[in-house]
Amino acid sequence: MKEKININKKIKSKKKIKKKKIKNELDNFELKELDFNEAIKLDKRTFIQIYFALLKREHPIIFTFFAYDDYNLIYIKLVRFIFLTTTDMVMNVFFFSDESMHKLYMDKGKYDLIQQIPQVLYSTIISKLIEIILCYLSLTDKPIYQIKYLMSNNSSKRMKYI
Repeated sequence: MKEKININKKIKSKKKIKKKKIKNELDNFELKELDFNEAIKLDKRTFIQIYFALLKREHPIIFTFFAYDDYNLIYIKLVRFIFLTTTDMVMNVFFFSDESMHKLYMDKGKYDLIQQIPQVLYSTIISKLIEIILCYLSLTDKPIYQIKYLMSNNSSKRMKYI
C-alpha cells in the first residue's frame, strides 16, 4: 500500500515537472499564439503580465530598448526605431505645409480641427503602411519561432501561424 502511494506521488511530481518544463520553454509570443484549449491549460499569466507582454511587443520605445528576450537583433530594432520616427516626422512635414501654417497664422492661432483631419489621416495611414512593410522586412523573430516549432516534435506546442 505504501509503495502505491509513493508511485502515485512520483507520477504526480513528474507531471508537475513536465508542466513546469513546458511552461518554462514557452515565451510570451508562443503563449500568445497557442490554440485556445492549450492556452487554457498552459497560460497561467495574470492580466498585468499579458498586458506588459503586449506592450513589449507593440510599443516602439519599449520594444526597442527594453525587450531583450525576443529573437530580433538589437541593431535592427534600433535602426527601425530611428527610421520610423523620422518617417513620422517627414510625413507630417509633407502634409502640414506652408499653406496650413499660414492659415493657422491668419486665424490668430485658432486651430481648425475639421480642416486638419484629412492631413492627419493621410500622414498616419502612409506612416503605418511604411511601418508594416518595414516590420515585414526587418523583424526576424517569427521565422525563428516557425523553425523552432518545426524542429520540435512536442504536440503540446501546436501554434497557429498566419
